[in-house]
Amino acid sequence: MRGDDTRVIQILATPDGTPQLGAVQDAIRQLTTMVALLEGRQGPVNLRDSLIVRGDGRSPLSLFSNDFRDGSFHVFFGVITGEDTFIAKGATLSGAVDRAQWTATDTAATILKLVGKIGGFEIYVNTDLTVGQAFIPTLVMIFGAPSAKVTHSAVQSIPDTTSTALAFDTESWDFGGFHDNLVNNSRLTIPRAGIYDFGAFVRFAANSVGQREVEIRLNGSSALAEDRRNALATATVIGVTVSGSHQFVVGDYVEVFVTQTSGGALNVNRTVGFDPAFWISYRRS
Repeated sequence: MRGDDTRVIQILATPDGTPQLGAVQDAIRQLTTMVALLEGRQGPVNLRDSLIVRGDGRSPLSLFSNDFRDGSFHVFFGVITGEDTFIAKGATLSGAVDRAQWTATDTAATILKLVGKIGGFEIYVNTDLTVGQAFIPTLVMIFGAPSAKVTHSAVQSIPDTTSTALAFDTESWDFGGFHDNLVNNSRLTIPRAGIYDFGAFVRFAANSVGQREVEIRLNGSSALAEDRRNALATATVIGVTVSGSHQFVVGDYVEVFVTQTSGGALNVNRTVGFDPAFWISYRRS
């Protein structure tokens, strides 16, 4: 498979959240083929009967007592309808479905991340592990078009006349590893060179003085897109949307900067359905 292929492993679920076992089996077989290729083998490996499925808030459930030999795989579901799902060899989740909370069960680990909302998947490979070691998986392959959308779960106070990077602590999705909720969470960092479309939406609290500016910057300096609005004479919430396209190299990052001149601190609002949002999507190489 080429990196441009949009080939998806789908794991289906019944309305009550129970995985459809046939679909899970198919996904596991495809993963074993990919693992074999990554490990330099010519064909798929077999599995031992130790497949574990865990849904959101569910107890682990052992499945497939007959069909799997000579290997150990685990499937971990987030919110099964539309969220990320992980299939892992040589690792297990030690907490919530989060790539920062994996524990090695072997000296090497391969993790397949199915990105439910986007219809693509990522492969992570780590070697030289110690059994019991906590680790963050290393992304090695992306299948599908990388994209991400992030939001902020709280209001952010913006000082007067001070250009300020917006923080984003919630991922609607992140296919390709653009974002970290904790480290440099203002950034979307490019995982694959190419042309991307990007945009942001911001709502400023009601105020009748000054201007509101939203700017998307490249690598902390160059402006790629911006919009500036005057406050209305009657204090009104001001919403601003900016968007653009750019050809990036791996490691470039974009951020949303805002400036306001109301004469004092002013909030970027956070309201259900109107969260500040920042998104990016790969178009072509």
